[in-house]
Amino acid sequence: MNTRLITVFVLVTMIATAFAQSGQSPSTPKTTSPEDAERIETAEITKIDAKKKMLTVRTVVQNTNAPRSRQPQTSGQRRTRGGGGGGGRRGGGGTGFPFPGGGGGGRGPAPSSKNQGKQFKVIVSDNTTIKDDVTTISFGLLRVGDHITVHGTPKKGSPDDLQATEITVSR
Repeated sequence: MNTRLITVFVLVTMIATAFAQSGQSPSTPKTTSPEDAERIETAEITKIDAKKKMLTVRTVVQNTNAPRSRQPQTSGQRRTRGGGGGGGRRGGGGTGFPFPGGGGGGRGPAPSSKNQGKQFKVIVSDNTTIKDDVTTISFGLLRVGDHITVHGTPKKGSPDDLQATEITVSR
């Protein structure tokens, strides 16, 4: 009985000591705000402001509407020619005017703004590490169109913008 009581006392003392050293009580969880969290974004540089050391970038979005393979999927059936379907390059004939039965051009819908990715600013400081595949590079070697991966924290007052800690260029 005494051995169990001593063991429980030692365990409780160790737990209390551990919480006292970490500066937390067991009942108060550590709180973090979204501004404290580091974010990692993959983006393309759209504008460079060398005076302010600021990049305007747009996130890279994978195109989910990409055309699929042009190979027909046949499930053991033989395809035959004939029996309807317009002809010619644009399919449906016509003169290319967007009138009923007129062909209409044959192109898909224009890209919408929701498929272009989010645009935000990346603030670069003297403490920001900029590197490519091989070595550390300077801010002046960044070019519009470069694809970058940005590690950083949200800027105070503008949560979409990032204060960069590391930028990796993939060319």
